[in-house]
Amino acid sequence: MNTATKFKLPRCSLLTMDAYDTLYTPREPIAVAYNRIAGAISSDAVMETGEFKRRFKSAFQSVWQKYPNYGKAAHMPIDTFWRYVLVTLYGGNYEFIDDIIKHFETREAYKVFDDVQPFLNSIKNSKVQTCIASNAERRIVRLIIDEFGLGNFFKPQDIFLSYDLETYKPDSRFFKLILEHVQRRNPVSLDEAWHVGEDMENDVNCALDAVFCCIFPFGY
Repeated sequence: MNTATKFKLPRCSLLTMDAYDTLYTPREPIAVAYNRIAGAISSDAVMETGEFKRRFKSAFQSVWQKYPNYGKAAHMPIDTFWRYVLVTLYGGNYEFIDDIIKHFETREAYKVFDDVQPFLNSIKNSKVQTCIASNAERRIVRLIIDEFGLGNFFKPQDIFLSYDLETYKPDSRFFKLILEHVQRRNPVSLDEAWHVGEDMENDVNCALDAVFCCIFPFGY
């Protein structure tokens, strides 16, 4: 006798998606790219992967604490924010810092996951409204959309970034604000709102706190 429990997934009429590491990712690990670019000028700048991750996290958090949300309140250009992070990381304003910043402003630094466009194509003609919901840096999200042909799937008004909302995951207000914006244009039932993201705290737990359904893409 088949004792498997049958259940029906809630309908999806709003699907929000994280950007970084869900739609796109760096072509090479961040530590590898930094070491390759910095090491071409100074071998002393090369770090072991574990050390790089620790120092990068510390540098980013230090600058973010002083200039939250990529320095928006201080009217800081985003590339200046990253310069502060890299100067803190390397302990000085070395010439290769410009090369690192410029590299990560180009499509050559990133790739879109192979299954992204086929999936978006498969739901393009459905009644599912698709949005981006991300803490990612706005210039890079715009670059990915423009350079990798994702503008066919996401309208400008359906791109929700923490930089613009001025609240960021894992604060559940992030998703609640998105729902408010969407509801003004097209009423959506809360139990039909889904989110896809790869980070357990920022995506899964945060979306569930906002009473979204959530999908965690194992294997990414």
